[in-house]
Amino acid sequence: MDPLLVDTSLDLTNCEREPIHIPGSIQPHGILFVLSEPAFTIVQVSENIVAFFGFTPDMVLNQPIDTIIGQKNAATLRETAQKDLQVVNILVFHLQMDGEECRFEGIIHRTDRLLILELEPVQHDVPVASLELYNTIMHIMTHLQKSANLRELCQIGCEEIHKLSRLDHVMIYQFDEEWNGTVIAEAKQDDRESYLGLCFPASDIPAQARQLYLKNWLRVIPNVHYQSTALVPVLNPITGAALDMSHCTLRSVSPLHIEYMKNMAVSTTMTLSLISGEALWGLLVCHHQTPTYLSHTTRYACELVGQIVSSFILGKEEHDHFMYEWKIRTIQGSLLGYLPKEENLVEGLVKYSANMLELVNAKGLAVNVMDHYVTLGGVQQCVKAGQCPDNAAIQGLVEWLQHHMVGIVYVTNSLPEVYEPAQKFKDIASGLLAISLSSQKTDFLLWFRPEVIQTTTWGGDPTKSVVMEKEGMRLHPRKSFEAWKQTIYMTSLAWRESEVDAAVALRGILVDMARRDRIIKQRLRAWLHHD
Repeated sequence: MDPLLVDTSLDLTNCEREPIHIPGSIQPHGILFVLSEPAFTIVQVSENIVAFFGFTPDMVLNQPIDTIIGQKNAATLRETAQKDLQVVNILVFHLQMDGEECRFEGIIHRTDRLLILELEPVQHDVPVASLELYNTIMHIMTHLQKSANLRELCQIGCEEIHKLSRLDHVMIYQFDEEWNGTVIAEAKQDDRESYLGLCFPASDIPAQARQLYLKNWLRVIPNVHYQSTALVPVLNPITGAALDMSHCTLRSVSPLHIEYMKNMAVSTTMTLSLISGEALWGLLVCHHQTPTYLSHTTRYACELVGQIVSSFILGKEEHDHFMYEWKIRTIQGSLLGYLPKEENLVEGLVKYSANMLELVNAKGLAVNVMDHYVTLGGVQQCVKAGQCPDNAAIQGLVEWLQHHMVGIVYVTNSLPEVYEPAQKFKDIASGLLAISLSSQKTDFLLWFRPEVIQTTTWGGDPTKSVVMEKEGMRLHPRKSFEAWKQTIYMTSLAWRESEVDAAVALRGILVDMARRDRIIKQRLRAWLHHD
């Protein structure tokens, strides 16, 4: 297959302009009919109809669908077409092919006021008892429901799809805010390479592909080495435009995606959308090394499992978040109960330093009150020890905050990027959460996090998507999926919103304690002066 010739300024993100919803062709393991209602006249058909039924496209165009599927099946089609096709759209026909009766499974849906009928011959006609399938799905749902957290949910989902589909490699791929994806769970044959933990750039699944995954929960490519079969005529005679195939199961696949799969040594793929709320949360991706046809029963059982996993995602995320929030609030409640009983703010913070550090998951704490500070590090109560900068460094940081802090809180997980002197102590204070305890910004509470050298392991170098060839710059999906590491320095773990909120919530009582300390000192000085 020839790669796509592109301009020298292009990279893989240009495939976002590829019109993948109107390819004008299908995968050849089925036949597609476009019908006009109410007569159910064939206005478009895939050219491979001749291979299945011996009719050329010209012979069936403008003829009723009865010509192909017979009056009895056509009556069933008409009856089903009157129902809600989002709920009921699967049909079973017994048709003559090469002089023998064969079972076909059909799917129907509407687009642009046209009825689309897709037929696939059942290659492995092994009926599955409805009760057996029901019991299998109920078992899987119970197993998923009992998962302790999000990661366990995803792992169980992979394992169950692996059993149902019998495909080599099943992965769950979670999107981040920038649409990069990370493999967070997998189930595979022992001889398959693991992708667990690998990241894949957003350009691998461009925006318009993600939109299609929102519309279609299930996408199957039985054989990536297929030769596509075109629709006849190319433009729909009723709309005068290319057929919108967004919801077509047989829709042909982007040449870029096909090359991508071949580069991964994959012959069969099945992709299930994972949707949380109304957003595409991730994908459940299945790979197989050899061409494999999956029956509709298997496909839709897997799709149902994918939908069950999707329905649990939000709840598991909320549960994980709640458990962490509960931990923070428990610590916060203890501090709010203990600290007001202490006679001195600094001494109180020293006494409960372990709780203060655990509150925001920090490794170091500094209290700077009226130019007097005490430092605490690690989980042990100590002065000028552990994971805190030295006295001079803290004083310099406080002076910088007095000029750069807006409001009562300052948060960063890459302090050396905004405050150059911090590069000297990045190993202990790449992250800073600072709370001002006075309107004059003379009193501060500072939490520190050490540098975490963050290594993102990509599935191949994400920058290697444009290749120079003799003909010029050509667009290729990358050929190597060996782990490619990108390392980020001078950063800490990011501060969670709940951690910052807990620190701010604690500020009120600390401000009161600082005010109380000042009043006591003022009265003491006045008494001494009077004496």
